[in-house]
Amino acid sequence: MPISVQWQDENKTILYYDIEGVWSLDEAWENLNGPVLELIAEVDYVPDTIMNFTSTQFIPIGLLNFWRHSYQWLQEHRLETSIVVFVNVPPAMKGIGDTLRNLRVPIMRYMYFVDSVEAGQKLIAGFRANSPRKPLDKD
Repeated sequence: MPISVQWQDENKTILYYDIEGVWSLDEAWENLNGPVLELIAEVDYVPDTIMNFTSTQFIPIGLLNFWRHSYQWLQEHRLETSIVVFVNVPPAMKGIGDTLRNLRVPIMRYMYFVDSVEAGQKLIAGFRANSPRKPLDKD
């Protein structure tokens, strides 16, 4: 499967997505509403996320609309304070993200682009040193 998700660390603080080859937005939704929710059910706090695009430069059609809907999904599941780090995304994807950030679109508040998984881990650790994880409201 082009998209896999698992805990990156034993403490279950970072969800790690590995995206490979040609992937679809339907596969992304299947992961969000299946394995991701199952993993999140194991914890009582908002986990952070690293999405590794190192093995693909593919961008499915409709990405901008997907980002809008995924932000609504984060809000519905009370996960909007999760740090989301994108690793080695295709340049067009980063350009879209940077444009949205410059426009101060809320979805980009906790989303970052980095060049390596290690840089993503460091970014999350630095942020969490000053801003602890929020409890997950499961009502």
